[in-house]
Amino acid sequence: MDRDYILNLQFTRNEQTKIVCPQCGVGRLACVPKSIFMKASAEIDYADPESCDFVVSGILACSFEECRYPISFAGIASTEPAYDQSPSGWSYHDTLTPKFFFPSLPIFQIPKNTPSTIAEELNLSFSSFFNDTLSAGAHARNAVERFLDENGVSREISAKNGKNTKLKLHKRIELFKVSEESLAMRLMAIKWLGNEAAHGGVLSKKDILDVYEVLSFVIDDIYVHRSRAVRTGEISKEIECKFKQV
Repeated sequence: MDRDYILNLQFTRNEQTKIVCPQCGVGRLACVPKSIFMKASAEIDYADPESCDFVVSGILACSFEECRYPISFAGIASTEPAYDQSPSGWSYHDTLTPKFFFPSLPIFQIPKNTPSTIAEELNLSFSSFFNDTLSAGAHARNAVERFLDENGVSREISAKNGKNTKLKLHKRIELFKVSEESLAMRLMAIKWLGNEAAHGGVLSKKDILDVYEVLSFVIDDIYVHRSRAVRTGEISKEIECKFKQV
């Protein structure tokens, strides 16, 4: 997804967005004009409508007729002048800025064979992206924990007293580094950002998009490219067994 577009996501009630439908992957999400509900946060000054802010809710639907998948949104809106073909040469239109989506808007495509534990944390992160970057960062960090779970990295280690000691994420990534140095380096970066989120630091949307780009690479590497490598390796052996000349 276009990073700049997501960073500054706004649209009008008659606009088709650049957001690819998460259901079919074919159409683009577009506003359903009749679904839009706007309420002024104060009494409207019709002499200066730009001075008034609004809360807004509505529905985006897939533009592909055979899909029409809906996603609801809520956020804020503003009224701004725009040049058009009216007698005065301009008129006011509403600019909608979403803060929440349901179901959550996938900022990057999660591969279908990604374990549900990882996908759930990613979707929770996506759901917070537009309104709470600290929560988005915390769930991205949790996705790293779930990723390590799914890839066999232990959560605990046996201590000398016979009791199990819970391993911190940093140590778990170091254990993963033994076999996956390149991916572990990327996960460690996400861990540091997650620490910032956990301690109430300051994270921008750009910071979260950076994390999503790294996470997307790591997940694709394991659940797309390597999965295809295993599958194509099996197919190659089948072909060889069937057609190899003795």
